[in-house]
Amino acid sequence: MGEVRKPDTVVRVRRKGSATKFELFSALQFPTEEFDNSDGDPVILNQRGRYYRVRIDGVWVPLGSKRLYTQTQCHELIRGAMFE
Repeated sequence: MGEVRKPDTVVRVRRKGSATKFELFSALQFPTEEFDNSDGDPVILNQRGRYYRVRIDGVWVPLGSKRLYTQTQCHELIRGAMFE
């Protein structure tokens, strides 16, 4: 079965003939799952409105981890793809 959640934001970055698709999902869409922030600390449910789960080209990042990112960290991921 495919993913039933819909991304809150989709960003496509095109650079030199290649494209990367970033999908940002509000952490509130995952109420029963446990996540860590980028420092490895658990994120409690009432703080989740400030965090996002990120999927790049159909793959959750980082691979094999349930990590949440702040809006600033999401911008950094996207900016990195633009200028790499």
